[in-house]
Amino acid sequence: MGSLILVRHGQASFGAKNYDKLSELGHLQARLLGKFFKEEEVVFDKFFTGNMSRQLETLREINQDAELNILKGLNEYDAEALMRSNFSENLPEDIFKDRKSYFRNIRSAMKNWQDGGQDIKNNTWANFKRGVLDSLHKMTQNKDENILAISSGGPISLIVTEILNAPSKSMIDLHLQIKNSSITKIITTENSLYLSEFNSTPHLIKDKSNLVTYS
Repeated sequence: MGSLILVRHGQASFGAKNYDKLSELGHLQARLLGKFFKEEEVVFDKFFTGNMSRQLETLREINQDAELNILKGLNEYDAEALMRSNFSENLPEDIFKDRKSYFRNIRSAMKNWQDGGQDIKNNTWANFKRGVLDSLHKMTQNKDENILAISSGGPISLIVTEILNAPSKSMIDLHLQIKNSSITKIITTENSLYLSEFNSTPHLIKDKSNLVTYS
């Protein structure tokens, strides 16, 4: 029996010209998680990550000596392209600066994407799902290894939905509540995968609770 620890990247740069990099708080969240793993003597056999900057930066803050295994299926979907497609390019001006507006609109955009109403730069929902699940298979081939994977809210919530055999729409609700640098733990056995822990932040509790973020 082994485990797969899925970690969402630390807080990215919401509202900035380049979203795909950690904020100062995002770097701190990742460092605290690395410290937590070290203090709890959690040892990993392999490290996986997508190739987005915010994911790579998160892994380096957790363990700067980790040997990287890149899986593009761990990358997030292109949220800006999805929004533009959903609004036919007529985006509200503040949508990428106002968090409430963003979360309200990304929900409807993702539903349309799942229903086949739009593609993101020729990337259908089915293709996105296939890439994520292919990565899950590669990470869990050895059932005895303990794996750490840095990803994003979309892939993590999709994996959880599949393991729970939940409807596709459940992925949207899960996705929008996943905290930055949170832990989702999956137990791997010869016969199946089991969800053991979801969206926990043991490194951001008590006096650090003000460090919890969702975007």
